Amino acid sequence: MALGHRLAVAAGAACGLLSLLWDAPAETAALRGVLAWVAVLAHFRLSAKALGWRLRQEAAEERAANEAAAAEGN
Repeated sequence: MALGHRLAVAAGAACGLLSLLWDAPAETAALRGVLAWVAVLAHFRLSAKALGWRLRQEAAEERAANEAAAAEGN
């Protein structure tokens, strides 16, 4: 999660600074930076949840396959 937070901060800061360089008002630049920060952070959180869900699903499938193989062996 720390990587996601760091990248979100970097993306928000970069987006805000680029907006200022393109002569956007400070409020607009800040809003763009916040939106970039939220988008990157949400992406990393959802990706982490999806990965965790998939790993749990694979572990459950592997346990079921092992139990079925053990039952056939008896």
